[in-house]
Amino acid sequence: MIINIIDLVITSILLWWILTDILMEEKLRIQYVWSIVFTIIVILAEIGCSFYDNTTPDNRIWSQIFNVIGFSISPFILLVESIRNENRIHRSWLYLPAVVNALLTISSPLTGFIFFVSQEGTYNRGFLFPIYLATFVFSVVISMYNKVLSVRKMPDHFIQRIIVTNIILLGGIMIQVFMPDMHVTWLTVSIYLLLNYTVSCEIASMIDGLTKLINRTGFNMMAPKMKPERRGITVLFMIDVNNFKNVNDEKGHTFGDYCLREIATILRRTF
Repeated sequence: MIINIIDLVITSILLWWILTDILMEEKLRIQYVWSIVFTIIVILAEIGCSFYDNTTPDNRIWSQIFNVIGFSISPFILLVESIRNENRIHRSWLYLPAVVNALLTISSPLTGFIFFVSQEGTYNRGFLFPIYLATFVFSVVISMYNKVLSVRKMPDHFIQRIIVTNIILLGGIMIQVFMPDMHVTWLTVSIYLLLNYTVSCEIASMIDGLTKLINRTGFNMMAPKMKPERRGITVLFMIDVNNFKNVNDEKGHTFGDYCLREIATILRRTF
């Protein structure tokens, strides 16, 4: 119970930070907000389970309701936070395991697929509980893959931090799987979201808001670490945009910004 309260405090503070972050991209903010709201709902569901699981037959329906909420929503938390650039069809496939798990969970009060609450009010894991576990682990892997992919051209320490935070997350999940009385999963998820927000802020400070390329601050941080390969050299390209000042003055800053975004897109695709 105390751990759940700590989880709620962490996630509530994080939600407040994100809602008041004036530098965060709006699309990213929405994804974080949904992820944290889902986390808070699941934490509240776990608190409900702690009150009603393994109590009396009168509480059986409440135990079922809170378990349905927790098991059905939790795999979506990391997916809504990490899936950003995929097209609609690809995005739908990534959500499919979580949707299947949600359907199995919703039917569990009748079928006992993911969990089962006996007539006496005793909670038990269902015979398809490994599907829930696999779905949750799948969401962790997808989250880590998408984040590593998004920072593949950034300094290596970002990839290292992403991998370490996901290992911590998996560790917390596995502890509760093998020791169900140790309710540490959502504490781990709360800490993971906080650490991930910290990394996102650091990345954002190194990215130009208009072009989405590394800004001067980021370049100054990366330059000392640009070591030549054993059999090669490091090459620095200096690119000058012809007549950009005239274009910007004659056609306006909006058109000038459009030109810079298009040039940046070409550079990202080329290099």
